[in-house]
Amino acid sequence: MAMILWRIFWHVTSYRPRPQKYSQSSTNTSHCIASGGKTVGVCTNGAASMTGRHSGVIRLIQDVAPEASWTHCFLHREALAAKEMSPGLAEVMDIAVKTINHLRKSALKSRLFAELCKEQDAEHTTVLYFAAVRWLSRRDALARLYELRDQVLAFLEVARSDLAVYFKNNKFIATLAYMADIFNLLNNLNISFQGKTNKQAKSVFVMYDKIAAFKSKLDLWKRRVQIKDEFDMFENLDDLLSKSVEERVDIKDVIVEHLVYLRKRFDEYFPVDPRVEKKWIRDPYSVDVQQCCNLSNRLKEDLIDIVSDSTLETLFRKDTLVKFWLTVSHEYPEIAHLAVKFLMPFTTTWICEAGFSTVTYLKSKYRNKLETVAVRQPENRIVVASKPNR
Repeated sequence: MAMILWRIFWHVTSYRPRPQKYSQSSTNTSHCIASGGKTVGVCTNGAASMTGRHSGVIRLIQDVAPEASWTHCFLHREALAAKEMSPGLAEVMDIAVKTINHLRKSALKSRLFAELCKEQDAEHTTVLYFAAVRWLSRRDALARLYELRDQVLAFLEVARSDLAVYFKNNKFIATLAYMADIFNLLNNLNISFQGKTNKQAKSVFVMYDKIAAFKSKLDLWKRRVQIKDEFDMFENLDDLLSKSVEERVDIKDVIVEHLVYLRKRFDEYFPVDPRVEKKWIRDPYSVDVQQCCNLSNRLKEDLIDIVSDSTLETLFRKDTLVKFWLTVSHEYPEIAHLAVKFLMPFTTTWICEAGFSTVTYLKSKYRNKLETVAVRQPENRIVVASKPNR
């Protein structure tokens, strides 16, 4: 399955034409699907080239494998939910980006700013660029700009820049601190989606657990800010406000507005929570079989047999979900097929993104003749393999 995703992503996103080899090797979608039409799920981003109704990759795959389901990558959805901001924060973000671009506009300005930072014993000597396509860069850029705010103000004043007035505004600085904190929390959520759990790709249950937890945190943070004026969950902002008690800036309305807006965006991108309807898959021994409305009577009988089997219960407590249902499939193939089909699809494109990042690192100007097509160089799979190299 990982091989399928790798090849689909490579050929769709590749920008270099391959006149004959490209058309012969994989523009035929069925060639990208293992064993003809046995694919049960495909995880991609939401780009039109992937999800197009008539000629998108998903449409072409489903023509060959009609039962294949599509999953919108959790990483991509989280990034889209966090991308748009409330008007107050959008304005601060725009000013922050203009300031960063101004400081790094030329090599001379960069060197002068670095010298200023060294003279003032700052921990860092440069600000970081913000790139919208790099989802985690927003927090890094904002955090560094907030950290060097005093040096930035001094430099802008000497340069007589119009941007200096913003860094004299306490509300602007407080909002910048909040943005560095909230996007740090969003980055932590995004990073938690990556990687594996128990050497296996994270299941949809694990992902929705994290999403539900973050939504609840947003509600909690909003109540604490709105009712109790508590900001300790936002480290930089809390530290800033504690140092300026006499001139405490009130940005409560800005924070509450953004938290409400962020919760709304998460509801839009994660509208359906399958954990209740599919609870019988995750823990068949804690559900009321009669309440499993999405199962036929025959499958309910099979589920009763499974729940009543103490040997299977022991295996359930010991093995992973996939291993458990694969074991069940020997005796109860129909209900096990439904469970495995739900658990098998990838929830993120992390394995592909990790592969691309590794290839980008390996294929430097000193080794630019390396072949990256998986068919011709199967060794590239090493970079995303779960087992360590020998």
